[in-house]
Amino acid sequence: SASPAIRIRGTNKALQEAKRHLSDWFVTHGSTLRDSDISYVKHEMEVQVDSSGAEIVHVSKDDAAFILGKGGRTKKKISTVSGASVELRERASTVEIRGPQEARMRARKYIACVRAQRTGPVYVDPVKDDAGDLTIIKVP
Repeated sequence: SASPAIRIRGTNKALQEAKRHLSDWFVTHGSTLRDSDISYVKHEMEVQVDSSGAEIVHVSKDDAAFILGKGGRTKKKISTVSGASVELRERASTVEIRGPQEARMRARKYIACVRAQRTGPVYVDPVKDDAGDLTIIKVP
């Protein structure tokens, strides 16, 4: 079977909106959009805040293993680079993030990138994705 012609990444809400716009475009141009033409990759992150102010991110068991990394290295890198404390609760499939708001935001962003890498390539937009924490190195 052929690969999907369109790959869409994002939250459930963004995926639904994109599909609606694409379907409308295809109808306007005299064609139809089949579900097999689209590949969806969901990157929705459910975040709760506990009574101590820690952010609790729910992840799948597969994501938890990927976020932990070999010997805990990926989790440690996320914590070091973001400036937040990151604790993985594997049995509960949650990640606990503590620290200043900006550090927690960076940790969530990096966790989302790691989760996305598990399902395929990750594309970074040098303008949209740069929150002062992006360095691009061109490799020939």
